[in-house]
Amino acid sequence: MARRSPEVADLLDQFVTVRVIQAYGLDLSLFQFDYNLTWAVFFLNADRTVYGRYGTRSELDGQRDVTLDGFRRAAEAALGLHKHYPANKAALAKKTGPAPEWKTPEAIPHAQWKQVKADGTRGNCIHCHMIDTGELQAKRAEGKPITDRDFWPYPKPDVLGLRLDPRERATVEAVEPGTPAERAEFKPGDKLLSLEGQPLVSVADVQWVLHNAPDAGKLAAEVDRGGQKRSLALELPAGWRKGQDIAWRNYLWPVRFQVVGFKSGPAADADRKRAGAPALVVQELPPSFVRNRNDGPQKAGLRKGDRITAADGKPELVRDEGRLLGYVMQAKKPGDELTLTVLRDGKERAVTFAVK
Repeated sequence: MARRSPEVADLLDQFVTVRVIQAYGLDLSLFQFDYNLTWAVFFLNADRTVYGRYGTRSELDGQRDVTLDGFRRAAEAALGLHKHYPANKAALAKKTGPAPEWKTPEAIPHAQWKQVKADGTRGNCIHCHMIDTGELQAKRAEGKPITDRDFWPYPKPDVLGLRLDPRERATVEAVEPGTPAERAEFKPGDKLLSLEGQPLVSVADVQWVLHNAPDAGKLAAEVDRGGQKRSLALELPAGWRKGQDIAWRNYLWPVRFQVVGFKSGPAADADRKRAGAPALVVQELPPSFVRNRNDGPQKAGLRKGDRITAADGKPELVRDEGRLLGYVMQAKKPGDELTLTVLRDGKERAVTFAVK
């Protein structure tokens, strides 16, 4: 976009375009979005009203989920909302989030970045992904609760069985069987017009609504199906946020190596079958350069390649790495012990150590 790609240049000419290259001094009362994205766009009115957001991500490859076609659809939708502004201002109100706990990234206490004056260089830069990392570090250091929303942010609608086409505005590409989306009677080809009353310009707008949704309940959706509007109700079952894969998110890096003390990933199918339950495999122990690293697991006898079949006696906590790390961040204070049940050379053993 910074190079004004010819596929969207005509649309960009209808906006005042501004590129923000680092997060130093970023107004967190306005710029609330998924800070782990490679690229994010805000469509704004000059009075700070948010028309919509663009940008999403579901894995380490930050390019797969964004397309020029999808961006064009989002920009066109934003211009449509602007055309009818301010008559539609009330419908846009919830696109601005609640007052943040910290007004700027550098105001976040305990954040592990060097406080320097921004000079435009990469070395003297607060990156966007440092924001939620700093927020999690600050909450843990101050003993504040870490919610599901904190640890599993900006869920893609896939977690509810609703896969959207990245080339379109907010169009259903597929509905997974046996999911809340199927039970709500979404159909491939449905165009999502609004969710909880908020008009949608992109998948990012859907994620914004989901991010701010309750931990259980229902969301009202309006769709265009073959030119006819339909109202649907999307159920949010208890614990629904935890179903998403967050292994790619940057804020997990310090949680892995400083708080818990190791990185894990899904065990091979054969290993899972041998364990008789969901299992993780230890992939990496803390590298020597990690500041304040937690080497407790290594001292307690944990080894690379160990198969973890339970945490504190609960197999469901090792269904994926996010659940294990989230459990520690939510249920364990620094100094509390964590007991892992591991399989090594066909023998089961317990490894107990303190988390930080």
